[in-house]
Parts: sequence; structure tokens; C-alpha cells
Amino acid sequence: MDHIARAVDRLARNLVSKTMCSLVFFLASLLYPGMCFSNETTDIRIVDYGIYTGDIHERVSCQQSPTGWVGIQRNAKLLSKSDVVPAILGVRFGFRYEIKGDEFEGGRVVILTKFKYPGLTDRKTGKVFHETELVRHGKVGHSSYVGYVFEREWELVPGKWSFEIHRDGNKVAEKSFTVYKP
Repeated sequence: MDHIARAVDRLARNLVSKTMCSLVFFLASLLYPGMCFSNETTDIRIVDYGIYTGDIHERVSCQQSPTGWVGIQRNAKLLSKSDVVPAILGVRFGFRYEIKGDEFEGGRVVILTKFKYPGLTDRKTGKVFHETELVRHGKVGHSSYVGYVFEREWELVPGKWSFEIHRDGNKVAEKSFTVYKP
């Protein structure tokens, strides 16, 4: 009976972790002055993809993420257009996208971003991560970046990595990368 209680407790903590991660982004967005959320028709177009430079503007705690946090990146600049990525510390890859739609320029829309990994195992905890979901907010008419940066040895996992954007329950953008050990 004790093992059932532990399993239920583990499930509850995982659910709370996922919910808290999305809730942090949602609550943070509510603090942004002049924010407007719209349910009008939107189209998300991938502008470019590959290996980037940039800097992390802010780190937000997220237990659902393999690293325990997610980074809000600014100044993403494409270095090399490629969907083949070397598993090297410091490599940053992903895609930039632009939101178009019926909303007014600069209006905010709610999107769900999914990060899919080939299985990242945290060496300290033994926990294996295959997917992270984040509720984000994008601006109509502006480009944004979604991606990953290798910062720890255990993240250097070859295989298929995918980043997806969902809107109103539909996948509206996706880009997959093949990560390889050089």
C-alpha cells in the first residue's frame, strides 16, 4: 500500500510541476502593461532555423524542463541555416517565427510551445525527459525565437529534437533537428 501512496504522490508532484511551469509564464504575462490576448485567426510562419547566437535575458524556474529552468532569449541571430546540429556544449539551435493574423499589430496571442527530446537523463536525479510544454505569449507582427542551448554534458544526446508551436489545440509550426556527436 505504501508504494501506491508514493506513486500517487509522484504523479501529483509531476502534475503540479507542469501546471506551475505554465502558470509562471501566464502570470508573468499578466503583469505586462497593455497586454491584449486575442482569439482571432493567426498564422505562424517559420522565418529561419538553424544554429544561433544570442543571450539569455531571463531564466525562469520550470521543473518540467530537463535543466530545471527555461531561458527567455533575446537577440537571436542566425549563424548557420541547418537542421543538422553538432552535440557540442554552447551550441544554440532552434527557429525564429513570426505571428500573423487578424489581430492588431503588436497584439498578444497565447501559444503552447513543445520541446521534444530523444530522452535526456539528468545524471543527478536519474529523471528522463522526453518533452517540455510551455505556455507562451507572442506578439502579432513580431518575430520570436524558440530553441535549446547545450549547457551540460548529459544534454549532448544525439537523435531527433523537435520544437512545435500550438495554437487553439492545433499544431501550427514545427521544426525538427538531427543532433549528432561530432
